[in-house]
Amino acid sequence: MTAKADFDVSANGVVVYATDTTSARLVIADRRGGERIVDEKGLFYHLAISPDGKQAAVSIFAGESRRSDLWIYDLAHGIRDRFTTDAGAEVDPVWSPDGQTIVYSSAQEGLPRLARRGVSASAAQYLLPESGYQFGGSFSPDGANIYYSQRDVRRRMHIYRVPLAAAARPQLVVGTDSNEEDPRVSPDGKWLAFESDLTGDFEVYILNLANRERIPLTNGGCTMPRWRRDGRELFCISSHAVLSVTPGTDANWHEATSTTLLPVKATVKGFDATPDGQSFLLSEWTPGPTDHLIHVITGAIPQ
Repeated sequence: MTAKADFDVSANGVVVYATDTTSARLVIADRRGGERIVDEKGLFYHLAISPDGKQAAVSIFAGESRRSDLWIYDLAHGIRDRFTTDAGAEVDPVWSPDGQTIVYSSAQEGLPRLARRGVSASAAQYLLPESGYQFGGSFSPDGANIYYSQRDVRRRMHIYRVPLAAAARPQLVVGTDSNEEDPRVSPDGKWLAFESDLTGDFEVYILNLANRERIPLTNGGCTMPRWRRDGRELFCISSHAVLSVTPGTDANWHEATSTTLLPVKATVKGFDATPDGQSFLLSEWTPGPTDHLIHVITGAIPQ
C-alpha cells in the first residue's frame, strides 16, 4: 500500500478522490506453470537477474519516502540486502557480464542518469557528463560497452551505445521518429533486441549490428525483450503472457515463431529470464478492489 490519494475539493465542499492500494509480489515462474513467491512485502519495479542466475537486483518503491532504491536478492532463499540508500530514485539495474558491477539509472541530481557501481563498492560514479532521462539496457558480451536509452528534445526515446573507456562519447544506435527502448544485446554480440512503438503499439524488434537490418519479431504488443544465455530464444511480456520467440532454420530471424509460455494475470513492472531460460522473475502489480472507483464525499467542509 502506498497511502497515496489523488483528490480535489469543490467550492461547495464536495471532495472527490481516488485511492491507490496496489499490492505487488516478486515471483519466480517456470515454463511448466509452477511458481514460487520470493517476496510480497513491497512495490517491486525493474529487476535484473545476475549472470550466474543466483541473485537479482530489484528496484523497490517506498511509499513513505516516495523514492525507489535497489536491493540485491538471494533468489534461492528470498533474502535481500540493500544496495542503494541515496535520496533520489534508482531504477533499471543492469549486471555486467562478470557479475561484479551494476549500472542503473539514478536521479540524485535532477534528471535520471546512468550510474555505475561495483557490487562490493560503497559509492557509484556517473557514466556520462550530461544528464537527461538515461535508462540502462545491457552490456555488450565483452563488458566493454553499455547500451542504453535516452530521451531527446522531442521527448522521444532512442538507443545509444557508449564504450566504458575513459572520455568515450555515446554513439546513436537506433533513432527514428518513434520511441525505441530497453536495448538487449544477444549473447554473441551480433543482434540487438529492443522495443519500439513504430506501429502504434510497443513491439519487439531485433537489429543486426553488422548490417543495420531491422526485423520485427512480434505483432500484437510485447515489451521487455530478454535473451536466453545461448541466444537461441528471446522472451518478452505481452498483455496476458510470457512469450517465447525463436528463429527459423539456420537461425533465420525473418522466420521467427512466437509461442505463449505461461499466462500473466497481473500488471508486470519488471521481468527477466534465468540464464537457461527455464524460469522467469516477475514483479507483478495488482490494484486494490476499489481503486477503479471515484469516491465522493458531500458536506465535507462546513459552509
